[in-house]
Amino acid sequence: MFYYTKMTVLNFYKVQMLIGYFFLYVNAVQDNSNCQCNKLNRQLLFSPREKYCTVNNIKSNTNNVIEEKIKKMVKINAGTYFIGTDNPVFVADGEGPKREIVLDNFYIDKFEVSNKEFMMFVKATDYITEAENFGDSFVFEGLLTQTTKVNKVVSQAPWWLLVKQTSWQHPEGPNSNITFRMEHPVIHVSWNDAVAYCNWIGMRLPTEAEWEVACRGGLSDRLYPWGNKLMPKNQHK
Repeated sequence: MFYYTKMTVLNFYKVQMLIGYFFLYVNAVQDNSNCQCNKLNRQLLFSPREKYCTVNNIKSNTNNVIEEKIKKMVKINAGTYFIGTDNPVFVADGEGPKREIVLDNFYIDKFEVSNKEFMMFVKATDYITEAENFGDSFVFEGLLTQTTKVNKVVSQAPWWLLVKQTSWQHPEGPNSNITFRMEHPVIHVSWNDAVAYCNWIGMRLPTEAEWEVACRGGLSDRLYPWGNKLMPKNQHK
């Protein structure tokens, strides 16, 4: 998700699983009170966490690209919105309390940044992601085969497993690839990686408030689009 001047946002992580990859990876190196991913003692490579994105030495690739992108975006109108919750699952994540915020107009992508789009960025800039530099990344346990070697487990989030040689090109470890997943959302992308992509495409990441308002899709006080139960009548939606 990114901004054009101050009003255009691309969508880097709209689905919940992708959010998991993205935020676990970033918060792991910054917050000693989170899910204990920080126990890995990784060092932050570049910039502080939020603020508007202007980073590093990645040359911008704007011109006609942004105009084409705007055609695939939706406008979120300026207004007053409620974000957060009074019943957070993980208090340390800072999702509470429920609060009122005011936003300006902005545009956000209808779809996540794909593997294909991210590959264009990598080829144009020779960019190396943090997962590739670290040599590992977190994988959801349900996506792993029994033969995949797990390096470490997060104590308070045991469903996230650290697997060596995992990256955006090898999302479930060294024996996986994205050959037939070029239109899938790119994953194993850290905050710094996303900012570098933003800088190249000439836009920016959304703020947390912008993201929450956009992903709610106009719905209020609902955990899911269909209501507050994950499986109403014991059925997946």
